[in-house]
Amino acid sequence: MYTSNERIVELEERVRFLEAELQRCQDERSEMNDSLNLILEAIPVGIRIVSKDDGILVYANKASMDIFGCEDFERDVAGRSAFDFMPEIQPNGRRTVDMAAEFFEKDVCTMDFKCFKLNGEEFFARISTNNLIFRNKMSSIAVIEDISLKRQIDLAVLEKEKAIEHDNLKSAFLANMSHEIRTPMNAIVALLQFFDKDELSEKHRNILADMDTSAQHLLRLINDILDISRIEANQMNITPQNVQINDLMREVHQMFSSILLANDNQKVELILDQEQFIKDCVVFTDGFRLRQVLINLVGNALKFTEKGYISLSYRPCCEGFLKFIVKDTGIGIPEYLLNSIFNRFRQGEAGNTRQYGGSGLGLAISKNLVQLMGGNMWVKSTEGIGSEFYFSLPYAKPTN
Repeated sequence: MYTSNERIVELEERVRFLEAELQRCQDERSEMNDSLNLILEAIPVGIRIVSKDDGILVYANKASMDIFGCEDFERDVAGRSAFDFMPEIQPNGRRTVDMAAEFFEKDVCTMDFKCFKLNGEEFFARISTNNLIFRNKMSSIAVIEDISLKRQIDLAVLEKEKAIEHDNLKSAFLANMSHEIRTPMNAIVALLQFFDKDELSEKHRNILADMDTSAQHLLRLINDILDISRIEANQMNITPQNVQINDLMREVHQMFSSILLANDNQKVELILDQEQFIKDCVVFTDGFRLRQVLINLVGNALKFTEKGYISLSYRPCCEGFLKFIVKDTGIGIPEYLLNSIFNRFRQGEAGNTRQYGGSGLGLAISKNLVQLMGGNMWVKSTEGIGSEFYFSLPYAKPTN
């Protein structure tokens, strides 16, 4: 049996033990709170805690303060409503308070909001909320991410996709219209050949020649528009076949030699440099498109060369490739235009289009065709001295 004094001593010891345990628990809780605060302040994500009773902000970590442009919690945030940092109406037309009400109705919710920084600057935030007890009150914790940059990138990507779609529609329209124009133009060109030039007077023969030249020029322009439209719409097909390169080079050389002779142009010499030709060179590539590229380059050289020479050649280059070269002593290209000369509708100086004619599509088409055939095209040029256009093609062996 305990005496009353012994019972009192035992109870006092029990009380001291419980007080020590309570103090230990309080110390541990305080230590945990300090650790939690350090974690919340260190994480790079904005954290805000809002009282669900009145919507007042009761906590904001450093990242959240930075996001909203605040420096001192007591001065800039404490006692203010979360709605003080948001417009009354969101970009989607809904009231901010109505959207926020959904946060309080659900345990977990994520939405994008337009917000204000302390200085009034607008930005967009993605806010995710969850319910919790904070300081013995029902509250809502909000995880906040500034998505302004992401939103700008998404909008830029969307605008780019729309621009590409618009460009494809435009290219398809151009292709369809060009095809519709080319059909009657082919008929006009064909009909011009039926006239018996021997029975016409010189005046009428000259008129007929001008009509034929204009029709051919218009037909080439339409073909260029068709080609660039197909390329932009990714509808340009390459049809590889066995191509006799030496024969093709001689054919192009002969074609332009005849043009020079017909125009009585004795100021320009067209040279076929066969020094490094490969004997019986046969390559598996698209002969029609290769011929088109060579004609474009030699035609350009002839257009911009008033005197001197134009040289046409090819040679083996790096392993597995052939390098084709068209060199001229023409007007050359200013250095600042070399990087843009292969752009669509570009023809060196702006005045050159009026002086020399042409659509400015030939080089853009040629480079794209070469790339589709597995090669590349580049240029070296000195204004007033001349230009050297190069393009490479895979030296693909012929197939049976």
